[in-house]
Amino acid sequence: MAGKRKPIPLAPLYGRIGGLRLAATHDPKAYTAAARRAFAESFERQVDPEGVLPPEERARRAIAAKKAYYAELAYRSAVARSTRKQPAPDRSGAGEAS
Repeated sequence: MAGKRKPIPLAPLYGRIGGLRLAATHDPKAYTAAARRAFAESFERQVDPEGVLPPEERARRAIAAKKAYYAELAYRSAVARSTRKQPAPDRSGAGEAS
């Protein structure tokens, strides 16, 4: 079956299966450690690009920047959900033919 591609609608399902199999056989914290470290360091670089702040102050600011990042994600998600919301169907019985 080499060279055959899976249908696109099933690709997310195959990805999920692979991710669950990986999590079942390996420690997720171990194989995501480098990515989590890089993500945390990105906030430190954002708040102290020259690296001149004391470590404690850099860490404090990085925590605040990370909280702001997630707050902005939550805000954008709420806006997106409110624009997609559709009115509920009318179930009062009005407009039904008798």
